[in-house]
Amino acid sequence: MSKDCRPEESAPCHGEAVEALERKEHDALGRHRLAEVLAGADRPRHELEAGEQERRIRDAEALAKVRKRVSQTILAGLAAALVLAALAVWQWRSAEGQRVAAEQA
Repeated sequence: MSKDCRPEESAPCHGEAVEALERKEHDALGRHRLAEVLAGADRPRHELEAGEQERRIRDAEALAKVRKRVSQTILAGLAAALVLAALAVWQWRSAEGQRVAAEQA
C-alpha cells in the first residue's frame, strides 16, 4: 500500500488497500491504516460532493446578486434616458412655439 495515502484521498487508495489485504502484506500499523481506508472510502467523496454543492450555491447566489445589480443599473439608465428624452421634447416644443411666434411678429 502507498505510504502517501491520506484519509482525504482514501477513495483512490481503496483499491490499493484491497490488493494489500489480498496479498496479506500488512503489519499492525498497515492493518490500522487499511481499516481506516476501507471504513472511510466513501466519506471523502461525500465531503467533496457537499463542498462542491456549497460552492455551487455560493456561485449561484453571487451570480444572482450581480444580475440584480446589473438589472437595477440598466433600469436606472433607462429612467435617466427617458427623463432626458422628455426634456428634449419639451425644449423642442418650446423652441418651436418661439419660432412660430417670431415668424408671426
